[in-house]
Amino acid sequence: KFSHVIFNQNQCRLESSSFHLALKKSLPLSHTVRREILRVSSLGSRRSCRSCTLTISASQISPHVHPSAAYIHLPFCRRKCHYCDFAIIATGERNQGHWEENMQRYVQTVIQEIQQTKVPPGSPPLSSVFLGGGTPSLVPPHLVALLLEALAQTFRMAPDAEISMEMDPGTFDRAQLDATLALGVNRVSLGVQSFDQAALDVCGRSHGVEQVREALGLVTRSRANWSLDLISSLPHQTVETWRDSLRQAIEANPHHISIYDLQIESSTAFGRRYTPGTAPLPTDSEAAEMYSLASSMLTHAGYDHYEVSNYAKEGFQCKHNLVYWRNQPYYAFGMAAASYVDRVRFTRPNKMGKYTEWVHNGATVAEDDVQREDSSSQEDEILDTLMLGLRLAEGLDVEQFENKFGDQVTRTVIDSLAAKGPRLVTMLDAHDVEVQNSDVKRIKKVRLTDPDGFLISNDIISTLFVDLS
Repeated sequence: KFSHVIFNQNQCRLESSSFHLALKKSLPLSHTVRREILRVSSLGSRRSCRSCTLTISASQISPHVHPSAAYIHLPFCRRKCHYCDFAIIATGERNQGHWEENMQRYVQTVIQEIQQTKVPPGSPPLSSVFLGGGTPSLVPPHLVALLLEALAQTFRMAPDAEISMEMDPGTFDRAQLDATLALGVNRVSLGVQSFDQAALDVCGRSHGVEQVREALGLVTRSRANWSLDLISSLPHQTVETWRDSLRQAIEANPHHISIYDLQIESSTAFGRRYTPGTAPLPTDSEAAEMYSLASSMLTHAGYDHYEVSNYAKEGFQCKHNLVYWRNQPYYAFGMAAASYVDRVRFTRPNKMGKYTEWVHNGATVAEDDVQREDSSSQEDEILDTLMLGLRLAEGLDVEQFENKFGDQVTRTVIDSLAAKGPRLVTMLDAHDVEVQNSDVKRIKKVRLTDPDGFLISNDIISTLFVDLS
């Protein structure tokens, strides 16, 4: 999750937004992100972009592309963290044998959903799989094997497929990690969140700093491709304690680092205790400073800031995350998982009983289902392409965008972004040389600057949507 900064009369104000990131949890991107941005946009324009009238021919809408990525939600956690609003099932700290039976039933239901999925002729094999949660490392390797086998049998698996799995410190040992990697999992996403014991305690995490160090030793010795997660803007966190967590993350030397700015959700324990921007949460300016500090320290350490919240060493960008940010289709399976297939975004039931019933009834997506959102309209595809593409450091491919949506829309986009100025938006020609004006014929790529443009990415996108309307 993330927040965005709005610059106003040389002062920056961190404005909390209920925008959910899908890059790890496969949340329904357009269900939440676009709805909130459109709401903000319509406040300024008195008109929702849903009512945009754009001059685009039917031939300019992208043809259907079959997914080559799949997400599986494994909802089991030892406890629910105080900031978490994901669909999870708390198992407690003991009696894991009892929960293994429940896990087995759940896995069999997910396999049934996978097997019921219609695979169109000519579909490519899966090139990325993400096992998220929850805490997937609580699920025994033999059950994970069944899920991967079901995916391979139903969709086929590319020989070089990226298979990621979230693992939390204190939930696995050397034998379990080796068994998991032997299944074909080749990327570990380690949920560290902080190197500060006090911060872990206030978040209600089930692990401590000692278990973090043990987990770091295990994944480092395994020589697996691995990523590390951190959360900024936690209660009582200061710029200096954040700097120390960043320093220790860099010393751990992961291939990839994800930085999430704390988002206070009303349904969580934090939502009942805290108000964004007020003590003991960091001030708005401190939160902005934390984001800039992460960008500075990590890029200096050799990490490419390739997406608003993600950093990677060369060659280690998360392939699965890029599917989301490039607005490409993907399958999803499991309780509360959200898929994007045939331009339809669909969120499965978020309660175990309802999800099980839905699968046993055929796992169909009805036309009038409230959890279904059809993104086949011209406006939807434009908004999704802009909203997601501008979060990437590679930015928006202007020529590709113009070929898809036409001159009129492209001109509006370029003019709107150019008005933000070079401190926030960079425009490049075919040789990656910066273009100082909005000459659409010369501009081949548009991207937000790091960190200033990334910091207010939601504000920039909201303004862009207003201009398009």
